Amino acid sequence: NSSYIRSSKSADFQNRLDGVFGGIGIEPWIDPKKERLVVQFPLPNSPAAKAGIRSGDEIVRIDGEEVVKLKFQGAIQKIRGEPDSELALT
Repeated sequence: NSSYIRSSKSADFQNRLDGVFGGIGIEPWIDPKKERLVVQFPLPNSPAAKAGIRSGDEIVRIDGEEVVKLKFQGAIQKIRGEPDSELALT
């Protein structure tokens, strides 16, 4: 089987294959009832786990911007970030 991946998505796909990515180390999901970005779980030994982020925590702002305004993909891009970068979560 094969599938087509747009060039704009190929770098992200390759990073997932290689296991190379920055970020805070969470598995996020959108709560459809509340339209909130929720932490499904923090990855072990990740910056998120070390900062005390837990399963079920809601992220409502990223660097002062409301997650609702960023939309899901925009929020994901911000929390991925570059290795060794910093951001503020509310």
